[in-house]
Amino acid sequence: MNHFVVVGILSLVAFIGATEAAVKAPFPIQALAKGSDGFEPKVWKEVPAIPCDGEKGFTSATRLMYDAEAFYIRTDITDDVQRFFGEKGRRLADLYLFDSIEFWFGRNQFSIGWTGQELVGFDYLGAKPLEGVKGVVTSTDKGYTLIARIPWKSLGVEPKAGALQQFSLWFNDVDGEGKAGRQQYRIPAGAEWDLPVSYGAVFFNQDTPVESCSPKLQPLFLPDVETRAFQPINRLYLKPMPGWGDIEVNAKILVGDEVRAEEEIELGAETVTVDLPLPEKPGIETLELYAELQGGRVFGPVTLDYFATSKDLLSTYKSDNIPPADLDAFWDKAVAELAATKLELRDKQLIKSKPGTDLWKATLVGWQGVPIEAYLSIPKAEGKFPVDINVYPASGIDPENVPMSSSTLHLRVSPRGFGTHDAERKPKGSPYVTDDPDPRNFYVLANVLDWMRGLDWAVSEPKADPNRVFLGGGSRGGYLTMMIAAADPRIAVANAAVPCYADLELMARLGYSSAAADAYHALYGGSKERQESMRKVWGYFDAANVAHRIKCPIVIEAGMTDKICPAPGIVDAYNRIPIEEKYLFLNPEQGHTGTRNGGAIRNMLKARAGMPEENSSQSESP
Repeated sequence: MNHFVVVGILSLVAFIGATEAAVKAPFPIQALAKGSDGFEPKVWKEVPAIPCDGEKGFTSATRLMYDAEAFYIRTDITDDVQRFFGEKGRRLADLYLFDSIEFWFGRNQFSIGWTGQELVGFDYLGAKPLEGVKGVVTSTDKGYTLIARIPWKSLGVEPKAGALQQFSLWFNDVDGEGKAGRQQYRIPAGAEWDLPVSYGAVFFNQDTPVESCSPKLQPLFLPDVETRAFQPINRLYLKPMPGWGDIEVNAKILVGDEVRAEEEIELGAETVTVDLPLPEKPGIETLELYAELQGGRVFGPVTLDYFATSKDLLSTYKSDNIPPADLDAFWDKAVAELAATKLELRDKQLIKSKPGTDLWKATLVGWQGVPIEAYLSIPKAEGKFPVDINVYPASGIDPENVPMSSSTLHLRVSPRGFGTHDAERKPKGSPYVTDDPDPRNFYVLANVLDWMRGLDWAVSEPKADPNRVFLGGGSRGGYLTMMIAAADPRIAVANAAVPCYADLELMARLGYSSAAADAYHALYGGSKERQESMRKVWGYFDAANVAHRIKCPIVIEAGMTDKICPAPGIVDAYNRIPIEEKYLFLNPEQGHTGTRNGGAIRNMLKARAGMPEENSSQSESP
């Protein structure tokens, strides 16, 4: 029997910041007069400033200008302590740990800082130096003035006159050592990291008089799209912001480059609700909004990706994702290679004991001969006991956190690079973002096989019952749970709470921060060639693509308002699992967290397999 459980409404919510300022015009990036030198102080005299008052005496006034070739930024900062990026051997990616300026155009994040001799910058999405940065820093009585020129080519932004750009400005003020002394000031104040919908915006000024422009970064309107699981509906809410008067909004629904529908919306003082037309099948669509203000000026587009439901309910939804033709052969070969590596218990030692249980630590020889660390608690009583595995993402395991039970073996693994052995193999940055075009070199593969090698040890113990193996985890641990269950037929019961990386493209476009930021950087970071290469690599590791290999009873949980791991991708993966004994819980009120109902069904399945119940959720924060 297929147990598809849905409670309440699936709501995928997004907000997009536009701009607000004086009625005549929002905050602009002023056009630099032809022939002007952007480094001359007199050029900036009439440009309105964006103010920022922070703590500990920090203040700033920032002005923006542009021409066809470059973006100019000037910041006058009051700051009694300055710690610049001037030490040799530092990584440019660490600019944010020093006094520096970050700015965002959409989901593209950039940082600029002073070395003492020159201005340097970093492109976080491209993971490379920001090319062509030129600038000057001048000391003042109470701080310093920074003026920078950055080519548009390096920013990937087209300075089209009259166009609107999502924009956020952050200041890092470091008065102490390292992160502990870092203060961060944001404009707009409510902007969230890697969440463009929380940003303000600017437009490229063309003919609006400078004196009519206000230095405020606030929303023009707030769009909110709601979709539902049972009731096929896609509803747009447009909330006007004060100070603009009547606005006419043109809304276009795009599928790829094709316009599927178009709507004209009059926006006054009250929130407007519009039911968008249903597509033929559910999937990602783009809402493109243009706003016509008094005087005929048009701002936009402001774009929003959302998941559109159709008359076909989510219980039947599958994306257009097609797994690589050799996916099964790829995984079968890797698993066979692991099996061909003899299990070795190096440095096995008893590290903790209490009444009823012993905790052991061992070094295991993993895939390709790499040593890994694992911990196994074993009941002292005679008999055969189930094995419980709570999967953590790539990280070291604290032995103090390994459960010790008199009725269950508990296995925990520190994968390669995260224990005390072979620590130089620890991935740089996120283990889930790679530039290597060979999927066999992707850390996820090694991570999955390391946990399988840990299970080899667990079931080799005389007191382990190899037919009663429970596997569970949340977030990235939920993702690894699905990947391991897809690769290892020894799993008897699995629970994947809010798993990541299910339909990576959907997660990258609809989710924000943490694992979703990794997905976005993986698919949209760097050159077009790199993006294409990474899409091929991720084809072998997308949870939706491997779901057809899962053969054990499984509980999957999704948060209906999850902005890290959006629910539709998890539903897609669930619908691809071929077995009958599967359970899906969509939590109507929560985002990135597991559900009580999921725990109840998990315990039911564990009890059926002869395993003890437990009270705590398997979910974890990303």
